[in-house]
Amino acid sequence: MTNDENTYIGMSLPEGIRYVTVFEKGDFENCGRILRTFYRTEDRVRKLLALGNLLHLGGSLSSNENKTSCWPLNNGNPIHEAEISGKEKFFLLGDWTYLYENGRWFLGYEGKIYEISNPEFSVFVPDKEHTPSPLDKGLYFAVIGETGKLEFTPEIVNGWDTWKSLPKRVSEKGKTVYVFRKTQLIKVIKPKKLES
Repeated sequence: MTNDENTYIGMSLPEGIRYVTVFEKGDFENCGRILRTFYRTEDRVRKLLALGNLLHLGGSLSSNENKTSCWPLNNGNPIHEAEISGKEKFFLLGDWTYLYENGRWFLGYEGKIYEISNPEFSVFVPDKEHTPSPLDKGLYFAVIGETGKLEFTPEIVNGWDTWKSLPKRVSEKGKTVYVFRKTQLIKVIKPKKLES
């Protein structure tokens, strides 16, 4: 882990990596999800980098789109993006680094690189002891309790970071888990021993 708490968003180009700095909310939940949802094309990423350094990232490049907009730190004067040679150097810039390359987003965190464009990469828990709140993700996890009613239980999220790893956690709990996004049931995961 570096001592640099800034976040870096870059794009791989033939001449190197062009990047900008984001000064607030650079974690996966506040930055990674936005990048892979709203900045999926090379054109959008180039326009994002053209804004220069950002206080914080939003889904919109301007305030006239109906989304939360980026907050550039330019005060009317563009702050040009920087360049660096090589992915290795880029991923060492700070704790949270995001690189757009060949139509996909990659996250660099603590010396590891994760491909986050894949929809199965839905939760990133960097600290094994950290328990993310399902409310932060818009997800709710429920099991059927002893009374036959749904009981919402946030502790089921301990130790999972992708949809592929969640069935293992469910099998460890031994109960079928119902995953909701707000009020909509989006997935039912049964423990391996209960699957039929």
